[in-house]
Amino acid sequence: MKIVIASVTLLLILVSCSKKNDTQKPATTTVDVSCQQYVDALGNFLTSSGTCPSVTDTSFTAQETALFNSLDTADLTGTIKPDSAAFIAFYPNPFQAPAGFRTMCRFAHMNSGYVVAKFILTDSLLNPVFKTAKRISFSKPRSSFNLLLQPAINAGRFRLFYSLSAQSHNNYLRGWINVTATN
Repeated sequence: MKIVIASVTLLLILVSCSKKNDTQKPATTTVDVSCQQYVDALGNFLTSSGTCPSVTDTSFTAQETALFNSLDTADLTGTIKPDSAAFIAFYPNPFQAPAGFRTMCRFAHMNSGYVVAKFILTDSLLNPVFKTAKRISFSKPRSSFNLLLQPAINAGRFRLFYSLSAQSHNNYLRGWINVTATN
């Protein structure tokens, strides 16, 4: 009987030592998706909610940069890096899911070629809900591309991270914008 009591006591001690402390929760990275720039279906700026920061060529945290890891396997053979991107737009915002939204990029001082565009849509906790990489061709006189993205997601506010890549220049231009999906 003493052995049974000692065994049960030892078992209770071991179980209580391995019990998880529920008061300690892991730190969670969040992004503020409240600032929204509203744009109509033709790409015309309408208004914004709050003061939205500049979103092109931003410094990404290590966690934000890691979002692109699964898309860094895109084939960059034959792509070229344009001198600069003169204009990047995402419209409409808000957009209807899954109908989607368009992204347009116009390059300055560029003849023609290919570039790889990468897009990652995350919730406010940086959980990806949509990822895609597209090889895009562009040519003069406009040296631009216009692409339809159609994420099948629920309604909500999200952050769209994007980057442009070319051979020997992975993620050379990157940024983000907050978007709202409606159903």
